[in-house]
Amino acid sequence: MRATAQRQQPAAIVLCSVLTGLATVRALAAHDVQVHAFVFDPKDPLRFSRYPNKVITVSATMQEHDLTKFVCQYAQSIGGRPVLIVTSDLHALWLAKHAVALGQHCRVWTTPH
Repeated sequence: MRATAQRQQPAAIVLCSVLTGLATVRALAAHDVQVHAFVFDPKDPLRFSRYPNKVITVSATMQEHDLTKFVCQYAQSIGGRPVLIVTSDLHALWLAKHAVALGQHCRVWTTPH
């Protein structure tokens, strides 16, 4: 077991777009991060990957408010304020709009812009 796995590190919730999401999940898993992947395409190949600890298929038509509520509830269920990572422009915009609400339950990366 590597030294990084011995430290208590937060889990990650990754909102995945098809290829970028898969690459992100693989990179996190390679560093022993517990990964919870949210996919928005039922045919996403990530559903069959061994890398994420759990894959959750979410409706691509889910409204922003409902997605925010779902992610917050999911983050609470796994505990430890997981890191929230988005891998598409659409989800980056969603994250910017809802960062305050999400930040209460997740670790949200922000920039000073």
